Amino acid sequence: MSENVNHPSHYSKEGRKECIEEMLDIFGETGVYIWCVLNHYKYNYRKGEKENNSEEQDIKKGEWYLDYISKLNKDSVPYNVVKYAEEQNNKSAIKHTAECVTKNKESATQFLKSSGIVNENGELSDEYKPGYEYVDLGLPSGLKWCKTDVGAFKEGDFGLYFAWGEINGYPNASSGKAFTWEDYKFGDIKKISKYNKADGKTVLDPEDDAATVNMGKGWRMPTEEECQELMDNTTWEWIEDYEDTGHNVMKLTSKINGNYIIFPVSGICGSYSVFAYNRYGYFWTSSTGTSDGCYARSLGLNRYGCLIGYDSRFDGQAVRGVRL
Repeated sequence: MSENVNHPSHYSKEGRKECIEEMLDIFGETGVYIWCVLNHYKYNYRKGEKENNSEEQDIKKGEWYLDYISKLNKDSVPYNVVKYAEEQNNKSAIKHTAECVTKNKESATQFLKSSGIVNENGELSDEYKPGYEYVDLGLPSGLKWCKTDVGAFKEGDFGLYFAWGEINGYPNASSGKAFTWEDYKFGDIKKISKYNKADGKTVLDPEDDAATVNMGKGWRMPTEEECQELMDNTTWEWIEDYEDTGHNVMKLTSKINGNYIIFPVSGICGSYSVFAYNRYGYFWTSSTGTSDGCYARSLGLNRYGCLIGYDSRFDGQAVRGVRL
C-alpha cells in the first residue's frame, strides 16, 4: 500500500522529476498548495468508494497531501488555513482557502487564472467566494436569498454585526466598535451627512452596502419591500438549539416550492453591549423608510413571528445578502 500512497510509479518517468516536483517548477508553491488541499478533500470525500481503492488507502493518500504541504515555504502559502480546511472538510473551507491564496497574486496568478479561481482582473471569481450559496424560494420577484449571514461560514451560525450603511462588520460590541452615535460613519442624531432630506437617498448605494462590498458583485442587501415579499410567501417556525449549535433560529419555508432559509437570532449590538441574544434576530434592509435620517428599516424575528420595523442606524445588526 505504501508504494501506491507515497510514490506511485505512474507519477514518475525516466529522465524526469516526479510529477509533483515538476508542478512546483511550473505553478509554484501556491499553486501546489491549492492542489494538495483539494486532493485531501477529494480522497476524504470518496474514501472506499472507488474500485480497487480501500478506505484506508484513500485516507492515507489524503494525509500524504497534508504532509507534503508542511514541506512548503510557510512564507509563500497560507499554511495556517490547512488545519481549518481539514477540520471543515467542505466546500466553504476549500473556497476560503482559495480566497486566502489569491492574496499572494505574484506567484499564483497563472495557476489561479487558468483554473478559474480568479478572473482576468485578478479578483476572486463569484463561484469561489466562501460560503455564499443562495436558496431559490420561488419568490415572484425571482430574488434569491443567501443561506448565511455576512461573516458566517455555515447555515445557522451567527455572522458579523454592522451599523446601517457601514461596510465593516464586528463579532460583538467589544471588538473595536461601540455601536453608538459617537462612532457612526454618517454623523449623529443631530446631523446625518448622507441618506437624508437634502440628498433624497432612500436606498443604500453599492459602496455603502455591506453585502455588496463583502460578498462581491451581484450581491446586495434586501429592500424593505423584498423583506415583505419574503414574509408574505413563507411560513415561520422557531427552532431552539439548531443542529446542536446552541443557536436559536427562525426557519422560513416557501409556500411556493417548499425550500427554506434559516435566520439565526443573534440579537442586536448597541452601546457596547449585545441585547436579546438568542431571543430576537435583527437584519438590516437597504431602505431608510424615513426622511429624518436617524433610522433605517430592519427585519425582526422572534419566536412569535416576523415584522419590519425601524431601528437607529448606529445599531449593530446582521446582514443577509440577496441576488437575482
